[in-house]
Amino acid sequence: MNKISFANQSFQDSYCSEGQAYYKLKMVDMDGSFAYSRIESVFLKEYTSLAVVYPNQAQAYITFSSSIDGTFVVYNAAGHQVLETAIKHGDNKIEIHNLAKGMYYVPSSGQSLKFVKE
Repeated sequence: MNKISFANQSFQDSYCSEGQAYYKLKMVDMDGSFAYSRIESVFLKEYTSLAVVYPNQAQAYITFSSSIDGTFVVYNAAGHQVLETAIKHGDNKIEIHNLAKGMYYVPSSGQSLKFVKE
């Protein structure tokens, strides 16, 4: 029996830069067969910074990896700012041992990164 299913998926290219980029998808079926999509062209008009927080569950510190220099701001689950510090491009070790246990949010370039203080 053939079954058609659709999935909405997304991908964030951590190596993107301003200008023209080309992408294609490799679609793999359950039986291992595959096919490639047509090549899609994307033009990025302005640079978008990329950021990552890890580990997502931490006790003493987290690492904030950023593609730009800037300010790192943390909000608790109630929306109150609980931490602010300057960061540099690359990996930044951020101490969180003074934060209470719970969920925290870091706004960054239109996304909301999360981590849990254990």
